[in-house]
Amino acid sequence: MGRYPHCKRWIAEMAPEYPAVEIKRVPGKAPEVYWLDAQGNEVGEKTAIQPADTVEDIERIFADMGITRDTPKPNFDVLKIEPTEHCVAWRRHKTDKSRLPDDDQSCAASVPPGGGIGFCECKDGAKIDVVASEERKTFTCEAACAAGALPWMIHNEL
Repeated sequence: MGRYPHCKRWIAEMAPEYPAVEIKRVPGKAPEVYWLDAQGNEVGEKTAIQPADTVEDIERIFADMGITRDTPKPNFDVLKIEPTEHCVAWRRHKTDKSRLPDDDQSCAASVPPGGGIGFCECKDGAKIDVVASEERKTFTCEAACAAGALPWMIHNEL
């Protein structure tokens, strides 16, 4: 951690202000930021912290992931979202990409056209982004993750 003075400072001074962030030190490994599911399994992409990253850079990494000082710690006991064969969950967020963890749903839940914006978090680490549109069709994240795309985006080539 000696090569990462800004990261060490961020952990000591700033991390306590982020209820949704849990710090786990792994001796001998460079710092990384990643999502954990309710079972504590890593999901999605990892973002490495670089030795030259400043405290502001680290805050920007979290902001890009939709995590701010106002993001509450997820309550997995309330969510009870069970992953399916291909999918972890439907993850809602605002237009600025800040997460709405209380609005997450299971992979089998039907997301209607006006069902908000967010992404399907797939078990293979993929994120299928969904934009707000009344013209969008209803879908489930299980189907989207299994196909690797939203159902109406799949074209059969003959």
